Amino acid sequence: MMSKPVLLKILLAALVVALAPASPVMAQDAEALFAEGLAAADDTSDWSARDTAMEKFGAACDAGLMKGCFNLGMMYRTNYDNEHSYPLLRKACDASMFDACYSIADMMLFGSGTEENRAGAQALFGRACAQGHAPACLRFGSMLEYPDEGEADERKAFAAYKKACEAGAGQGCYRVANYYRYNEQIGRNDSEARSLLEKACGLGNNSACDDFATMLRDGLAGPADNARADEIDQRLCLHADQGSACDRIVQKLKR
Repeated sequence: MMSKPVLLKILLAALVVALAPASPVMAQDAEALFAEGLAAADDTSDWSARDTAMEKFGAACDAGLMKGCFNLGMMYRTNYDNEHSYPLLRKACDASMFDACYSIADMMLFGSGTEENRAGAQALFGRACAQGHAPACLRFGSMLEYPDEGEADERKAFAAYKKACEAGAGQGCYRVANYYRYNEQIGRNDSEARSLLEKACGLGNNSACDDFATMLRDGLAGPADNARADEIDQRLCLHADQGSACDRIVQKLKR
């Protein structure tokens, strides 16, 4: 026969199970809900699809899927509902989803959904940058290079831009190149600048292409290559509406 203490333990365990709130969505269903949300968000034929997407993302978020929280938060944000957007993005950021951290930092800069907090925004950009988030590195570097008050931290800004470049951001490579071209504190290095301008140009940064073409034409920190410089100018003039490149082409035709 079962003793009273053992029976009491069994009854208490059963009571705990009975009183525990049932999860409306099992964790394994979260990915399926998220996929349904994406499908609804892409459906432009149904006027109610947005509401369906938000419902699905919300259910996925409740089940612990942070990209569900992020997508729902961004949908609220695009609808200028920062009161609902901020806590969802904050939740995703706290779970180390760095796209969410970037969005939260951007909101904090302008007091959207929370009080304006430049220091907090800078810290979040820095946190995301440390994990290789290129857009955050660009924003973090810019805040270090052009602070609202106090002196610029050129070395930390340079490191942030370098990390953005390594993550594939053409603007990051362009800014690092300019540090090597003009910043005595970092140390001028025209060879590195030329290499980085070429990389930034390949990543679609038109300003870098313009400067790289000039270095090619002048033979600075490497062999001159007028044919390649002309090719870059033609592309910039035709497809990027780069006035300086068009001017160079016109001047060459006049000769």
